[in-house]
Amino acid sequence: MKSLLLFATLIFFLLRSGNLFSQPARFNPVLARDKNYGDESYWGTITDIKQDPRGYIWLSTAFKGLQRYDGLHLISYTNDPHNPNSLSNNRVPCFDIDSSGVIWAATYGDGLDKFDPERNSFTHFRHNMLDESSLSDDTVYSILRDHLGILWVGTYNGLDMLDEKKGKFTHFKNIPGDPSSLSFKRVWHLYEDRQGTLWVGCGSPFLTLGEKPEDGGLNRFDRSTGKFTRYLNDPGDSNTIANNKVRAIYEDRKGNFWVGSAGDGLHIMDRKTGRFTHYNYDPAHPDKLSRPALNPHEVYAIENITFINEDTKGSIWIGSVLNGINQYDPATKKITHFNLNCFRSFSSKDGLVWFSTAEGDLYNINPSRKNIPYYTLHRPANSLYYEEESNDLWIGGKGLMRKDLNTQS
Repeated sequence: MKSLLLFATLIFFLLRSGNLFSQPARFNPVLARDKNYGDESYWGTITDIKQDPRGYIWLSTAFKGLQRYDGLHLISYTNDPHNPNSLSNNRVPCFDIDSSGVIWAATYGDGLDKFDPERNSFTHFRHNMLDESSLSDDTVYSILRDHLGILWVGTYNGLDMLDEKKGKFTHFKNIPGDPSSLSFKRVWHLYEDRQGTLWVGCGSPFLTLGEKPEDGGLNRFDRSTGKFTRYLNDPGDSNTIANNKVRAIYEDRKGNFWVGSAGDGLHIMDRKTGRFTHYNYDPAHPDKLSRPALNPHEVYAIENITFINEDTKGSIWIGSVLNGINQYDPATKKITHFNLNCFRSFSSKDGLVWFSTAEGDLYNINPSRKNIPYYTLHRPANSLYYEEESNDLWIGGKGLMRKDLNTQS
């Protein structure tokens, strides 16, 4: 009877006071790869994460193609020079999975691949300079299937729309002198908001590609006209985007439209007015909403926001490849920083949030994980009584003990 009373009181206490014991998110290591470049097990950066209709987690990698993860084992899909139906290139910047489980994989230098898991076969789409309806460029960096079922492909030479029945592409390019065309030729990020509007982020953060600092921009696509509205940095207007290299776009559950760019480029955009509210990093107040701290010493790339994501509890996650992750709690309006340099984030159907690193590691967190309070006692306990008004916990055993939950004494 005493043990039953103890159990019932403990459950009551946890239900009433569990929210007092929140702890920082715990990153659970899922996969870790050999970091020795040249080792056959080295796959480099995990460049993208998705989940298929059967629940499998898929990964794309910088050097080892596609990987399917079932929670225990990996199945690799890589290029086989002797098999023309294999993946065309092991360097896969991103991919997309449609409702039937078909995977569309971007490759760096070998076009767009379509993978049918039922046939275990890849179909290749390549640029053909003699065919104007072929893929614009063989380097593909972004893929999106919109709510209408249209597949959009972002390449190093513009934005393409695929007619899957005909296998033909319609091109949207940067046209010098036409402000209603795409703002820049290199498309790095595609996003569709809840209104069905297609957004296109342009401009590479990598300095080795020879782009000018002003190249890039955020674009809103008008489906009815085929025209674009550009949103570019204006040094004389503090309500414009901070930097034209755009790599992260996200609409949260409250309708806030987040845009992440290179540099100190965390914004919320007002889509009606086209104005941007900046959330700049302040080293004197690192707990304020901002991107992770900037690294001013990088020589091969402009430090950029790699992703913006939201978990089931409403926290906003802001990642960078060089300076870790910031978790923003809208309730407290505070930032928690994690020293984990991440490339991608993805929320799976079970509520887990997945994070990949530039080094090739994979982590996840469970935002709904319950933290059970724990106290060390110096004598056995056989009963509990919680006094709500004073917030005191009384513990019975060999004698009586009181725990003040306000002061933790």
